[in-house]
Amino acid sequence: MFLLLFNYIANSITSVDFKVSRGLQVSEISSAPYYKMNLIRLADFTLEQYNGTLLKVSFNATYEGVGGVRASDLLHSNLILAYVKIVGGTPNNPRFTPTVKRVPYFYYSSSTRWLVKSVYDDSIDPIDISLERGAWNSGETLSLVVEFDRDDSPYFDPTMGFGYFYILLDLPTGACGVMVVK
Repeated sequence: MFLLLFNYIANSITSVDFKVSRGLQVSEISSAPYYKMNLIRLADFTLEQYNGTLLKVSFNATYEGVGGVRASDLLHSNLILAYVKIVGGTPNNPRFTPTVKRVPYFYYSSSTRWLVKSVYDDSIDPIDISLERGAWNSGETLSLVVEFDRDDSPYFDPTMGFGYFYILLDLPTGACGVMVVK
């Protein structure tokens, strides 16, 4: 699974190098080889830490396809993350492992989950995820948040240049978007 995800990402986007730029930029997906494929542009990656533990990551997703995605389809979307996680060792000598996780959409606190924090430019068919009404239409941007359970928390230290995120958002409609942060 990890190899498949990595190959898809490596052949589809330009990676964002956090270590060198110290600022995140939009990952670009070339639209030329993806004829008749609805694309989602992922951008504006931020993270929230507390006492050295990563609690949340957030990013924006702009739908660039034709038509719209029903709110109910978003609930069944695949948000797949690949990242580095601490699995043991000591605080001075931790042991890491690469991890790939499918994160489910969920309204309420539970284990690791993702949710829609807000919607921008939503003028055509206003979306309400909790009521499963409306649609995410072309040109509209969703602010997405991934909240991590303590056991799933990624290790990501941009000042030391260690850690990465591969983010794949894949909708049941065939629309997808990819972002790499390292």
